[in-house]
Amino acid sequence: MENARALTSEELHAIAQQAEDFSKKHIVEISNEMVQWRNTSLLGEGRVRELERILTPLAGSYALGVTESYAQRAAYEFVVQQGKASE
Repeated sequence: MENARALTSEELHAIAQQAEDFSKKHIVEISNEMVQWRNTSLLGEGRVRELERILTPLAGSYALGVTESYAQRAAYEFVVQQGKASE
């Protein structure tokens, strides 16, 4: 097995930014998949899995949990923006 090199802070930041941008861009699809996942206990291939793959170099085996955190934050921000738009 090869030894993985540690990511630089710039690489970590780039991954985090990519994940944040992706989750904001696809928040409706991600939210739908998250609800379906909770309802069925099945998570198929889709935007959530794409986000998980983006985060894997950053979070390793914890990537799915970190994916949920990114999705939740993007959903909160989406709701806040929608609320401000309706004021």
